[in-house]
Amino acid sequence: MNDSIESQISDIIDTYSEDVKKIVERVGKNVAKDCVNDVKSRATAIFKGEGGYAKGFKSKKLKEGAYVVYNATKPGLTHLLENSHVTGKGTGRYAGRPHIKPAEQKAIKEYEDKLREELNRG
Repeated sequence: MNDSIESQISDIIDTYSEDVKKIVERVGKNVAKDCVNDVKSRATAIFKGEGGYAKGFKSKKLKEGAYVVYNATKPGLTHLLENSHVTGKGTGRYAGRPHIKPAEQKAIKEYEDKLREELNRG
């Protein structure tokens, strides 16, 4: 009798674990997509579409439920535009224009809220 109860409990836990994995994956993918759109719109507004910088933002899956948002076309430019840096001639400083950090903070909050909501619903 104990074996059947143990196997039933194990099956329930396995099913729950798979459901949680699916929820984490779905929420992560959706939030990453929203974050890409947010960064693109912020970059377009700030940099007026110069050089296609904003169009280069994409997301990719790192592992189960974990995504990264990055710029595929100009990856080295993100840090320079986000933060201040010395100009090319070394005679002055370029003021950074934050466009990634606000989208990141928004995505973190959205991920936590949506994940909590989905897990509480299930």
